[in-house]
Amino acid sequence: MSLNANRTADAIYRSNPKNTLETRSDVHMRERDSGPTEVANTFDLASEGLTSCGIALRLSAKLKDPLVGFQFGRNPDKCDFPVGTHEPGRRVSNIHFRIYINQHCVIMIEDQSTNGTVVDNTLLKAKEKENNMAYMHTLQTGQKIVLTGSNANDEYTFMVWVPNRSDDAELAYQRNVTRFFLQQAAYRDEVRARKGRQNANPVRYLSMRNASSLTN
Repeated sequence: MSLNANRTADAIYRSNPKNTLETRSDVHMRERDSGPTEVANTFDLASEGLTSCGIALRLSAKLKDPLVGFQFGRNPDKCDFPVGTHEPGRRVSNIHFRIYINQHCVIMIEDQSTNGTVVDNTLLKAKEKENNMAYMHTLQTGQKIVLTGSNANDEYTFMVWVPNRSDDAELAYQRNVTRFFLQQAAYRDEVRARKGRQNANPVRYLSMRNASSLTN
């Protein structure tokens, strides 16, 4: 990961350590793209006072919106993983991208930004969706997710790592995925029911909301 990405991981570690995983300095991951990139070493991290850790996407995490997955961006109220919250250039969007598991259990990334997200040298841009241009991509170990800046020092470069699992661990993971999808379905039904009640009696619903806001 780049130094900016490590700063992001460290901030997440300090605010919500369950969303991170501490890493060892002797672990090296082979990149799928061997192109040049700014990679922070342990000396850089120590001199910056940063914890050597990665961002962990756990199926048990409490997400802002379980139906869209893990959201990354500048707005901490909307994103599970804040990125670039103090960046003066504001190249990172409020919600920049999301990572989710599709119906085929494939890990996906989808851009939701203004400036785009680069994966494997492919620029993903949400606003090009209607023009049949790339806006989502599969994720595998060794890929780089890059949020570009005006120069290399402004970029955020994240490395993707999907852990290898033993047979028993794979079975446990599949059970967790099934539980995750069931929870998503239950949450989706709850949202639909809530909207149905609101549409059936909007005046009463708004009155209840106002009363709740006054008493809380």
